[in-house]
Amino acid sequence: MLAGRSEEGEGDCGGDYEPPRCSGFIPGLVILAPGYVGIYASSPYVARGAVRSVEAGPAANIVIGLAALLASYILAGQSAFFLRIVAMVNGWIALFNLIPVPPLDGSKIMRADFNSWITMLLLALVLWWVP
Repeated sequence: MLAGRSEEGEGDCGGDYEPPRCSGFIPGLVILAPGYVGIYASSPYVARGAVRSVEAGPAANIVIGLAALLASYILAGQSAFFLRIVAMVNGWIALFNLIPVPPLDGSKIMRADFNSWITMLLLALVLWWVP
């Protein structure tokens, strides 16, 4: 008897367990995807919470960028230069995430709340353009 298996060949879960995998277009290539989280909403409240969790990524970049931009106007010298670069990089990351192409967050945010998407897009453009 192997560890974790009964003599009939069944695993502890009531059958043969195989970890979740993500295989690409190349046959035989298997990539394990342990960090994948699928969100399936069955009610509007759950769907709204799922959209808010998707908005959190670009929103975090925008908040960090705005804080760095404001701090760069307070400080002087090399610190201000570094903080402006931090603001610009966070603006780029937020802009990239807000592109409305289906694998990115922007498509989910735009479908669910267009006004929120426009607001975040404008703030990301300001962060990219102003520093």
